[in-house]
Amino acid sequence: MSIREPIRTRDVLERLSANPGFRERWEVEAPKVTLAANVARLRAARGLTQQELAEVAGMRQPRIAEIERGDANPRLETLARIAGALGVPVDSLLAEHDDESADAEPVIALKTGRADGDEARLIRRNRARLAG
Repeated sequence: MSIREPIRTRDVLERLSANPGFRERWEVEAPKVTLAANVARLRAARGLTQQELAEVAGMRQPRIAEIERGDANPRLETLARIAGALGVPVDSLLAEHDDESADAEPVIALKTGRADGDEARLIRRNRARLAG
C-alpha cells in the first residue's frame, strides 16, 4: 500500500469554488471558519485551555467551544472580549493566514497539550486582573 500525499484545504476549496452554489454559501461561512481557526490557534499558542480563555474573557467555556467549532455568530462585544483576553486586536481574529507553517505549531501544541511556558503562566497568574 502506498502513502498518498495529504490534500490541502486550500486545494479542496479552490475546486469546490467552481460550483456557484458552494461559492455563495462559502462567502457566508468563511469568516466563521477563519474566526474559529484563529481563536483556537491563538489560544493554543498561549497555552490556554478553553476554560482559561473563557475566564479571562468573562464568558463560559461552551461559548468558546462553539466559536472554535465555527458554530457561532458572535457579537462584536464578544470578539472584543476574546481579542482582549488573547492580547490581540479584534481584526486579527478575522484575518486569513496564508502561511500554513504558522498554524502548524499551535495545532501540534493543542494535540499534545504542550503549553508555551512563560506567556501562559503569566496569563494564568494574572487572569483576574486581565478580566477586570
